[in-house]
Amino acid sequence: MISLKNVTAGYSGREIIKNIDISFDKGTITTIIGKNGCGKTTLLKTSSNLLKTMSGEVLLDVHGKNLDLSTMKNPDIARYISYLPQNKEVPNITVYNLVMHGRFPYLNFSRIPQKNDKKIVEKSIELMGLEQYKNCNLQELSGGQRQKSFIAMVLAQNTHIIFLDEPTTYLDINHQLEIIETVKNLKILGKTVVMVLHDLNLAFSCSDKICLMDNGHIAVHDVPEVVIKSGKINEVFNIRCMEASSKKHSMKQYIFTLP
Repeated sequence: MISLKNVTAGYSGREIIKNIDISFDKGTITTIIGKNGCGKTTLLKTSSNLLKTMSGEVLLDVHGKNLDLSTMKNPDIARYISYLPQNKEVPNITVYNLVMHGRFPYLNFSRIPQKNDKKIVEKSIELMGLEQYKNCNLQELSGGQRQKSFIAMVLAQNTHIIFLDEPTTYLDINHQLEIIETVKNLKILGKTVVMVLHDLNLAFSCSDKICLMDNGHIAVHDVPEVVIKSGKINEVFNIRCMEASSKKHSMKQYIFTLP
């Protein structure tokens, strides 16, 4: 589990997120939603120690002890936390070599992969259904295949906590659904997944908890049903939300419309 205690953070002295108190539970999917500029990405970066706090602390549960991320070395953090940004440069390397980057926190200075590292990389590629592309140049693949390759790299990193910033952006609907299914499988593997999504339907269909942000603050953080009943979605986005019933699906579905 990872917890933020009274955290304020931002850029160049400007506060973006303010007095944040939140915990992300082990083996769950939490989706952060909110309007553009509300602090979603800043929250992810601060939670993963890519952005230092201005005040407050980020605590990581390691074998029952709460460790302050600011006191930990980056290679040690990288064995517990992985972060996949929204905008990524597409390097001129093969899928296999990209995924091998996920093993770097475990390699010594020589950066020579061992048998176990290669095994983990092969398994990660297999889990993402990329076996036929593993020797292909990443720049030659489709957007969906690239995204799956980056997620395979995260899998190879084998961290307990995974932060994903808008993993479905710019993807066709079939690739979006594939990524969401992958996220669900990460949860089955025992991973804690925290991600940012713009698509409210996707967010509510796959998440154990929803974190709704508004102007740098957390408006509500709870299970989807409670978030809907709170009325905060309507206030923040200026929309109406209705529950849609379906005899074919046990999972609750929601419809979002203009007021």
